[in-house]
Amino acid sequence: MTDPERDHLLQCIRDLERSRGRWRLATLVLAIALALPAIGGGLLGMWWTPRLQMERERAQEAQIEVMRAMEAEERARAAMEEAQQQRHLAEERRQQAEKELQDAPKRPGKDKD
Repeated sequence: MTDPERDHLLQCIRDLERSRGRWRLATLVLAIALALPAIGGGLLGMWWTPRLQMERERAQEAQIEVMRAMEAEERARAAMEEAQQQRHLAEERRQQAEKELQDAPKRPGKDKD
């Protein structure tokens, strides 16, 4: 092998090694570019999932509070209706008692002096 052939082959080897280095760099960059969304998504999921769970728990607690408030309102409404019925009944009895007092004959002898 002559010197020009040897020099040419050495130059080809250097070019191939540089080319291989560039390809390695390109594959590394592309691998990172492809892995980054997956890693980012996983990290985002790990960060977001507890927040969603807390939000879900808060929503359930709020719903329970709404149900309790509705039940309390219903009980209050029922108590109010019962009180109105009792008041109406008492008013009817009072009116009936007044009517009986007005209709009752006056007893003789009590008013005499």
